[in-house]
Amino acid sequence: MKVFKVKKIKVSTGEEIAYLKEGSGNKILLIHGNMSSSVFYYKTIEELSKYFEVYALDLRGFGDSSYNNKINSFYELSLDVEAFINEMELKDLNIVGWSAGGGVALELMANPKVKSKIKAVILLSSIGIRGINPINYTEYNLWNLNRSYFKGLNNVLHENMVFALDNMNGLYTKLFSFDTFEGRKNSLEKLYRQFVYNVKEVDEEEFNRNIEAALKQRNLKEIGQAIKNFDIVSNGKIKEIKTPILMLHGLKDLIVKPYIIEKSAKELGDNTSLKIFKNAGHSLMTDIFEEYIEEIINFFNKN
Repeated sequence: MKVFKVKKIKVSTGEEIAYLKEGSGNKILLIHGNMSSSVFYYKTIEELSKYFEVYALDLRGFGDSSYNNKINSFYELSLDVEAFINEMELKDLNIVGWSAGGGVALELMANPKVKSKIKAVILLSSIGIRGINPINYTEYNLWNLNRSYFKGLNNVLHENMVFALDNMNGLYTKLFSFDTFEGRKNSLEKLYRQFVYNVKEVDEEEFNRNIEAALKQRNLKEIGQAIKNFDIVSNGKIKEIKTPILMLHGLKDLIVKPYIIEKSAKELGDNTSLKIFKNAGHSLMTDIFEEYIEEIINFFNKN
């Protein structure tokens, strides 16, 4: 797999943003999620750069970007991305936001200062318009029983997701408690194997590279709180979002439950479409790579 040269640029928020750039054509910006970095997009960049000019940045406090100013919200992270877009003079921009990176993309689409520069957005295994909690399992049960693609899987999926939420929260909490690098690394590896690569494993070289990149994160507690507090409905920001959106989600996603995304798609309105993939979890770029790339190319070429 190709390794890309890291570039850096100082932006008006006082941060230095690390980014990767490859290819030519219409522009795509890839935004990573929590416990990750632009490195997770290597394979995606290699493929999409055949057709587009692709940028992938490290958010503040992740990867090789600076963490000069502490963050409390996705809005603050989106200000760095806005500054990056302005500094790079990007327009007619397509954005892919994975997991927590979807929260950053939602903030960008709601921001009057930058939303006119955004052409279309794909929310990939993204958090919802109210983050990922609270999980109402009574409502969830009623939801999945009425979806044909759950037939034969209802009880198993429900039990797995209840177990997964408790287990994941435990592992996430453990990441805060380790004083040693090795302790954090072991806990992060367990979390990724159980909850991100629960459908299809990546090869060891890619896995180790991703874990090494994820361990560079310096804002784990702050991001956890930002996810917990995220809500673009109560503050009215959802009304500002008019950009065409495609939501791609795995049915077996143990981190962001599919019913949260279906509810979010409905509230976002007619500009939003949703596709749920039966044989995928939280990492569509691993589980269904060819379909994932095809969806991106088709959606961005159409819009």
